[in-house]
Amino acid sequence: IPWGDYGIIVAGLATNGREALQMIADLKPDMMLLDIRMPVMNGLEVLEQLPEENHIPKVAILSGYDDFRYCQQALRSGVSDYLLKPCRPQDILAVIQKMREQILAEEIEVNQWEYLQEQFRENLDLLREKLLIYLIQHETIDNQTALVRWRLYEVEVAEEDIGVAIVRIDNLKMLARTSGKELELVKLAVHNLILESLETTPALKNMICDYNDDWLILWNLTAEDIEKFVLRIERLRQRVASGLKATVTIGLGEPARDLSYLYSSFNSAFSAVEQGFWEGPDRIIRYTQIVDDSFIRSNISIQEESAIIQCIRTSDDQRMEPALDDFFTQLTRPGINSKDDVQRMVTALICSVYHVCVERGLNTESVFGPNLAFLDELSRIATLDELKQKIKACLNMIIEQNPSHKNQWKVVNNALQYIEENFAEDLSLESVAQKVFVSSGYLSTLFKQVLQKNFVDCFHEIRIQKAKERLHDSHAKIYEIAIEVGYKDEKYFSQIFKRITGMTPNQYRDTVR
Repeated sequence: IPWGDYGIIVAGLATNGREALQMIADLKPDMMLLDIRMPVMNGLEVLEQLPEENHIPKVAILSGYDDFRYCQQALRSGVSDYLLKPCRPQDILAVIQKMREQILAEEIEVNQWEYLQEQFRENLDLLREKLLIYLIQHETIDNQTALVRWRLYEVEVAEEDIGVAIVRIDNLKMLARTSGKELELVKLAVHNLILESLETTPALKNMICDYNDDWLILWNLTAEDIEKFVLRIERLRQRVASGLKATVTIGLGEPARDLSYLYSSFNSAFSAVEQGFWEGPDRIIRYTQIVDDSFIRSNISIQEESAIIQCIRTSDDQRMEPALDDFFTQLTRPGINSKDDVQRMVTALICSVYHVCVERGLNTESVFGPNLAFLDELSRIATLDELKQKIKACLNMIIEQNPSHKNQWKVVNNALQYIEENFAEDLSLESVAQKVFVSSGYLSTLFKQVLQKNFVDCFHEIRIQKAKERLHDSHAKIYEIAIEVGYKDEKYFSQIFKRITGMTPNQYRDTVR
């Protein structure tokens, strides 16, 4: 049989069973044709002495008719096939080819499994981050399921004494306005400082992830360890303040009963870090320090307040007056009788409105006065009707500032079109503003008001969208695509790409092909 024509190489020929065993150990063949009757040691004895831990070839048995009972025993020992003597060359060839196909199929399966394992290892950090984010957003997962998922992702976590801390960069928006690259460098530096600060603590230092520009830390601490953890994050706060152009506010959530209550710890940590708006930046706020404003909020109709906020967001001056009427109707319902009660609820409304104005980049000082002097004016109003008229005038002034009320989309669209056409150039806010014939400060305000984003974020998103198109349509290397869309540094390009899309360029390319 011309074995070479069929992709098969004969590694060796043994004249007896003992010689066959030695050749199997030395040559490690993929398959062998074994005669049951051989000198010194028969075929069944050879099969029995094959060590399980070493390479075991696939075996086809040659047997005479009288030896069929031995052949049955061999099949129970795991041989692939058997041939009865006498047999033709094409019969032998067919059996050998069948074993060869089995071997090739098994190799493909092993390679696929190894590839999947490699992909799992490469994406392990991302999978951990996604699991942590899922747990803080959902209340439905049970503790046992969460434990299984953690251990699948190679994170050993206890069922209790677990919680979430949030690290927030205080001047994030200011950094974004000045330089997108500087912002990313600061975020990377803060992340590294977090890792260094938690390296020798019981906190799960491998469970740190970026969530809406905040850093989430999953901690697993006993009551005795929690104070050590607080000291560590205090040193982290000090190191950020002294070594970077930034400060951080850190919110420490309440311990969760188990993993299924992790969302509760996150909510308290989020409330704590949000408290920094009132208490000021560069501090650690524990969940026990959160101001309880339920005595105010319990008496406020969230539905009526939300309707007013929605009118502001959409510049709907037609619906604003009835929404305000509904709100003030709530102020006169039974159980709310004093002026102080009304003042507290109106103050809560104005605070919510103020947050929306800050979010949209409106000129808050022109509406609320320096240091929120508007609140002092409200406290001096004597009647409910006068109070209502004052609030109405304030809300109308806000709507007048709203960009959709002034038809300023055209300027923003012209700027976006120019960026789309010149995305690979080294554009700046100043150069784009010059092209659309406005000042850089005014264009910056319009981006925040109209798009709820700053210029740098929009510029990055347009570039990354172009990069996604090239990853989908071309076979260019990652660094080549980075240069094509305007990034000279491949590593920086990959960081921006992952921040916007949630995956690396290579991972994205794999998903679209």
